[in-house]
Amino acid sequence: MTETRARRISLVAVIGILALGSVAATPAEPKQSPSVSWIPNSISEHILAGESHTLTVQFAAREALADVTVRVVPELEEFVSVTPAALGDVAKGQVIHLQVVVAPSGSTEPQAVEGVVQLRNRGNPRRTYSSPLPIRVEIDWPRIGIDGAVVFRVPPTFAVLGGSLVDAVVTPRGDTTTFADIAVSVGGDDALSTFGLLIHNQLDGQNLTEWFAENVDTNGALSSSGTFTRESLPGGAEAFISAGPVPTEYEGPPLSYAYVASPSGRLITSVTLSQDHQLDRLGYATTAARQELLRSIIEHMGFTE
Repeated sequence: MTETRARRISLVAVIGILALGSVAATPAEPKQSPSVSWIPNSISEHILAGESHTLTVQFAAREALADVTVRVVPELEEFVSVTPAALGDVAKGQVIHLQVVVAPSGSTEPQAVEGVVQLRNRGNPRRTYSSPLPIRVEIDWPRIGIDGAVVFRVPPTFAVLGGSLVDAVVTPRGDTTTFADIAVSVGGDDALSTFGLLIHNQLDGQNLTEWFAENVDTNGALSSSGTFTRESLPGGAEAFISAGPVPTEYEGPPLSYAYVASPSGRLITSVTLSQDHQLDRLGYATTAARQELLRSIIEHMGFTE
């Protein structure tokens, strides 16, 4: 190694050591103390799509805050609003009350969203006052639990039109099968049987195709004619859904609109309409409208395996 190169390496090593010493010697910045304290210190709200909940919160300023505005982060702004939005100067020790309105639209899909409400300076929006208010919103549809295994939901428009889920009468059918008769009231009238769910508890590990061939399409007529289509549903479920006429060659049991396998495959649930349903009174007057309703129900069916 030449003398010049050796000097170069020594110089680089010295600079590196000095740099590390400089980093080590830099004191950590003190942790910023909160500018405000919230009551409550967080919000967790469960709400049905189409509903509106109004909550009151407050914060106390631990220091003087200049020209304060309230901001709902983008993750929440579709579902949450806060008033008033402009607060002006807030003195140290002053308590401010705010109204938080949680109001997902009737077309909102079931979901959970999280975010915060921030306080910031209007003249310098990048300057926020800590700490923000955490908010979690769980948006759901009208639902009813069945036998601790299936969660049955109807879209919000169902309730808007005057329908309400009243009860699910559960009847065992053998050791591994349960039938749920779901009653619906229209406009406050007596509830009538509307939906039927036959829940099969899979003990032999068959997948949906194998189970369907053994228990429903025993001669293969439905498969060859395309009467049902197989679809993957949100949440990992699989389903055979009615898509065409029943061939004359079919020899199996009465058919349901759909057969839905839970994500694990342990439960297979057939979904059908009862003969006494009143869905025409809710605006589902045609076969196409009722099938659209059933599809929506199937896509949002939950399983508690």
